[in-house]
Amino acid sequence: MEFHRKKGKQGAYALASALALILAQTGAYAAEKAAEEGSPFWLWVLLGRLHPMIVHFPISLILVVLVLEVLQGTRRAMDLRSAIRVLLVISALSSIAAVVFGLLLANTESYGSDILPLHQWAGIITMILALGCWWAGGWQSRTVFRGLLIVTVAAVTVTGHFGATLTHGEDYLSGAFNEEVPETDDAALVIVQTSGPLTEPQVQEINLQVRTILAHECFNCHGQAKVKGELRLDTKEHAFKGGKHGAVIIPGKPGESELIRRVKLPRNHKDAMPEKGEGLSAAQIKMLEFWIEKGAPWPDGPLKSIYRVAALEPRMPNIPAVVGNREIPIDRFVDVYFSEHKVAWPSPVDDRTYIRRVYLDAIGLIPPPDSVDAFMKDPRKDKRERLVKTVLNRNDDYARHWLTFWNDALRNDYTGTGYITG
Repeated sequence: MEFHRKKGKQGAYALASALALILAQTGAYAAEKAAEEGSPFWLWVLLGRLHPMIVHFPISLILVVLVLEVLQGTRRAMDLRSAIRVLLVISALSSIAAVVFGLLLANTESYGSDILPLHQWAGIITMILALGCWWAGGWQSRTVFRGLLIVTVAAVTVTGHFGATLTHGEDYLSGAFNEEVPETDDAALVIVQTSGPLTEPQVQEINLQVRTILAHECFNCHGQAKVKGELRLDTKEHAFKGGKHGAVIIPGKPGESELIRRVKLPRNHKDAMPEKGEGLSAAQIKMLEFWIEKGAPWPDGPLKSIYRVAALEPRMPNIPAVVGNREIPIDRFVDVYFSEHKVAWPSPVDDRTYIRRVYLDAIGLIPPPDSVDAFMKDPRKDKRERLVKTVLNRNDDYARHWLTFWNDALRNDYTGTGYITG
């Protein structure tokens, strides 16, 4: 009887594996036919759009199986194997459906992205691993099963990340850490209110503003990662080419430009852009209209930046006037701050505290005991100035201490928005 039971399980696993391959091939064939025909059959479109719903079954159930397996291992008296087996069957079958529907979705919608193949193959690998978990779940030994289960959970995580990138854009996660970019600055608003031809600096400024709006509001669906409706707005060539329904930007004619029409639609309209979020503000729409009215200038060559960054060039501040006996510039700045905030100047510290602070601030080291004793016994009035010069002349110690601060200030060894590269 036990022999027949094992044979029955092996037959079920083999049947499921064969079914997975058949359905995957069917999905790929249907997707290929849909792509060849140009206008996909409505059923393939419908099944493809069910992919986001179906895919949540294997994602959630695999995680639940892992939790139950951990509970099973920590509480010997609790027998959860029956529940684990049921969940494994559902997650394995739903992973097959998710792969098939995903193949249909990829070929009935526009996803011109390098991430799409990664997402597809990660999904197929996840399906195979889910079937493997179902197969390994029938073993008496749980070591192989648990190892395979952990790998499957990792594969689900990676596949989900690629899927979120396709759906929501490449900055879906990183965008949570970025500060909100202002809609338009004062210089841009002044440009919109001017008439006549634009100067070269004004063209650069308005182009900066327009491409900032496009980057933050449109690239999630019309960028390199996802090309909905065959429309990309991240490059000059693609933006003026338009999508599958034609051009969306008519230079000189904002009223006839599809881009303006869609961003002005009510948020509940099916054609409104962007599809998600609050939509563009009145200032952003006005900027886009003005840009198109002026011929939609898009200069060739690299843009200075589509993100606002702080000025990094050296600047000479206005040094406050001398007040009392405070002639040192830094003391003048401090004196102004203290006066504005009604802070009294503290009393000078003793020699022992002073030498310790100078050493720690300048070179990051504690002064040797003999140096402390010699400094405290030094009768010269300018001994503190002499001490500072002596410590600052320790170039190697100074460089080692301040290297980390300069790395932070210059943001070395990073690539991205607001960082110095190369």
